[in-house]
Amino acid sequence: MKVQNQIPVQLNPAAYQGKAKAQEAMEQVSPAFPEEKVSVSQEAVALQQIGQDIKTGTDVRMDMVERIKAEVEAGTYERPADKIAEAMLTSSLIDSLYRK
Repeated sequence: MKVQNQIPVQLNPAAYQGKAKAQEAMEQVSPAFPEEKVSVSQEAVALQQIGQDIKTGTDVRMDMVERIKAEVEAGTYERPADKIAEAMLTSSLIDSLYRK
């Protein structure tokens, strides 16, 4: 692919007489772009922290994971349905209270 410049450009502003002409020439070469800004939401920051915690494994209690895993494999893992339902409802209520 061949690219041809249709506008003749002189990159040496010293070739122009006076600062105004040099500045004008530079603006023709690279016009000023508005400043861009990026903002990150609190939710994004929280998700990034959760991702870091998962990668480092800081909140995972491996002793509990291994114990429950062994119970599931042995077929002895049982939890009362009312306790499971209570935990699910509690989690749901907490989520609805703190969600925006």
